[in-house]
Amino acid sequence: MNVSPSNLIYPPTLWRLRALLPGIRRSLSVAIGLVAAFSMGDLGIIALFGSSITEALPLVMFGLMCAYRTQDALSGALLLVAMAFSLFAVFDHWGRRHDPR
Repeated sequence: MNVSPSNLIYPPTLWRLRALLPGIRRSLSVAIGLVAAFSMGDLGIIALFGSSITEALPLVMFGLMCAYRTQDALSGALLLVAMAFSLFAVFDHWGRRHDPR
């Protein structure tokens, strides 16, 4: 088997990325926005790797709900939804602004 540098698959160079990015920018921005919004409320990773020094908002909400302080947990949930929606809206706006269509 002949292995030469021309047979190997190289990572995309800058010119390939510049040619590809305008076509997928809108889909990429929606995907990044969904990932950012989903990661804002992910409790599994926080509970697994979290520490007692710093607490994330989903973990604080869970503690408040366990202590039957539902009004405080509701305000935290409202804040979490607002932050997740604003992150999604920022990335969606970025994708629409640079859309070549």
